[in-house]
Amino acid sequence: MALIRLTNVSAPSLGAALTVAGRDIPCFYFPDADPATAFGALGINSDVRCGIWLRTDPQYPAAVMARDVKTLCALAKLTDVVVEGEQAAAYVEVLEVMLRGDEVNFHSDVATLVAATNHPAPTRRPTLWCAANGQLRCASTVLRSPQWRRHPEGNELRFN
Repeated sequence: MALIRLTNVSAPSLGAALTVAGRDIPCFYFPDADPATAFGALGINSDVRCGIWLRTDPQYPAAVMARDVKTLCALAKLTDVVVEGEQAAAYVEVLEVMLRGDEVNFHSDVATLVAATNHPAPTRRPTLWCAANGQLRCASTVLRSPQWRRHPEGNELRFN
C-alpha cells in the first residue's frame, strides 16, 4: 500500500486524480484553502477510499482540526489523515483523543481540553499519520521513499 499526496485537486480533475492513485490511497492536500471546505467541494463519493493531508498552523488549532476530520469522516470514506508541520505529533495526539467520541480532559503543548466532546464519534476512525523527515509514521508503521511527480491533475508525492 502507498499513500499519495495529491495537491490542489479540483472537482473537474477528481476522476483523473483517482486514476493516478489507482489502488493506492489518495490523500488530498489543499495548502491554500480551508481543508474541510475544499474537500467537501470535491464531491467525493462516500464509497471512495481516500485521505486528507493537513498542515499544522497556529491559526488552525488542533481541536478545530479534530472537528474538521470528524466532519470529513461523515462526508467520505476517510481512511487516512496525515498531519505535517511543527508539532505534528502533538496534533495527532489531540486527534486520537477527540475522535473517540468520549468526553475528553487532556493537556499537551498544542491543546488544553476540559470536558471537550466531539460527538458522535466517526463510525470509521481513520488511521492517523505524522509526517516528518521524509517519512510517515503511525504507531510502529513507517512509510518512506517519497517520490515526487507532476501531473495535470495535481502534483503527486508517493510514500511506500
